[in-house]
Amino acid sequence: MDQIASSRTFLQAKLQASVSDPAAKFCSENVSPYLASILEELMSPVTGGFQGVRLLLEGEINTLCLGFPEGAGQEGLNQALGQMCQASLEECYQKVEVLTEQLQELRHRFKFSNSVRLIHCTQIDMQQVSSNQNQIKFIYIALRTSA
Repeated sequence: MDQIASSRTFLQAKLQASVSDPAAKFCSENVSPYLASILEELMSPVTGGFQGVRLLLEGEINTLCLGFPEGAGQEGLNQALGQMCQASLEECYQKVEVLTEQLQELRHRFKFSNSVRLIHCTQIDMQQVSSNQNQIKFIYIALRTSA
């Protein structure tokens, strides 16, 4: 059993010695120089999408604050909630979907295969931000009616 463990350790060290230096050299020459520009390309549409969500929800909250009468009570609360529509995030989603074209080069050059997953995860996060913002609106209205 000890012989198997020592053979495994020896083989692992031998493989690491033969692969480690070429892999590090390849990464430093072919990947590292491009990381900053890759992140910049990825973050531009993502930032634009989240900025769109923020502006959309900020506009909804401002409209709600200006349109909700002081001391309207439960009836006013129900009316305000009825008039409040779910923000359409479609335009914000489209800002992120630009990544589909931008990531084509990454797919071919670096074998990056999760562009669809990246886009969907970003859109899910945008929906979560919107959902959290809607909860804040409900709390705001409830506080105004109870005051």
